[in-house]
Amino acid sequence: MGTIDVFMRRIIDYAGMFPPANLSFEEAATNFRQYRSHPHADFIGAFVAPAINLSGEAPSPASALLHGDDIVKRGFPAFLIADSIEVDLPAKPWNEFLTTLEESFGGRIFVEPNWREPYGDLLDALARKPSRFGVKLRTGGVTPQAIPPASAIADFVLAAAGRRLPLKATAGLHVPVPNQDPAVGARMHGFLNFFCAGFLAYMERGDRKALVHVLDDFTYDDFQFHDESMSCGGVAFSRSEVEELRSRWLLSFGSCSFLEPIEHLERHGLILT
Repeated sequence: MGTIDVFMRRIIDYAGMFPPANLSFEEAATNFRQYRSHPHADFIGAFVAPAINLSGEAPSPASALLHGDDIVKRGFPAFLIADSIEVDLPAKPWNEFLTTLEESFGGRIFVEPNWREPYGDLLDALARKPSRFGVKLRTGGVTPQAIPPASAIADFVLAAAGRRLPLKATAGLHVPVPNQDPAVGARMHGFLNFFCAGFLAYMERGDRKALVHVLDDFTYDDFQFHDESMSCGGVAFSRSEVEELRSRWLLSFGSCSFLEPIEHLERHGLILT
């Protein structure tokens, strides 16, 4: 097993119910169960679905998506069966809301700030919470306006790293490196770039300029995976560092396809077919 396998371990949270796949719950759940027998089954993380779907015979592990405003209006759903939750912020002040999440759910909690708005105070508050709290960054979407520039991603990752907050990402990262998506009409970010920028931030080996460079400019040739190390450009990370970074800090990315990221890695010789 090489470092690429350590890097990819449980990295893809399967979100088949969301765009552009838009599968039904039954279709997505069936796919997830089949992927658990895939040759690269170690790459799959959680099954991501709206909370309303996670009340009974759902795949495990499961991560439930919730809206902060719904929780404020209706309370935390008592029926929920999930290992983690991913929740955006309500319109009202969030201090009391964080306490509600902490008291209502015993698993991992990932809060998704709006990257367009100031989030420093929120991240400070999350850093004072138990270690099961983390943050989630939306790195893409189905319109060009939904895609944050590399500078915004770099700022967010550095802010999370500086507070030692676990981080996961979602949307637009199903291709390993930056790519033009005709359906969206915009350039999408790559998951190799995102995670390696995160590695630089959490290991304090790169500043904002370096992270933006990795996010915007690195191609397949800039990522090298060996038996006991990997490198992003000229910066190397040992196998043990990759394992710690992935298991503790840079956890996963949501994708409506489990197979597409793997197919790209196979096509470029980074993993075996």
